[in-house]
Amino acid sequence: ANSSVATLGKGGDAEGDAIVNFHNITGGAGNDRLSGNNLDNILQGRAGDDWLTGEAGADTFVAGPGVDTITDFSAASKGGADKLDLRAFSAFASFGDLLAAGALSDEDGAATLALAPTTRVVLSGVASADLGQDDFIFAT
Repeated sequence: ANSSVATLGKGGDAEGDAIVNFHNITGGAGNDRLSGNNLDNILQGRAGDDWLTGEAGADTFVAGPGVDTITDFSAASKGGADKLDLRAFSAFASFGDLLAAGALSDEDGAATLALAPTTRVVLSGVASADLGQDDFIFAT
């Protein structure tokens, strides 16, 4: 079933929610921990420093304000089908734009994207060299 913080009856947006084993999850404004299931999930943490885990399936992670940590991103170069949705960041229309802006680096063993002054995405266990155009959804 599709789910969001509101439909689960959680508290206000500032609450740090932990939602697990759901298909298609949208968090609130707090620091959320969202975990999907074995289906193809869409996980969106929104504002806050969120931890996102898609589990099995071809998952889409939607980047938002704060520091989002994706714990199980599976890059296309390694046979994976996960995607990082960057459509909210119009400065980046391609993987080449990320590279040209110096937005992609490796920090503490994780590929890290600096998308805005207060917005970063950390891909745990993924090297930046493993990423390419096919791992992202860009605004067109």
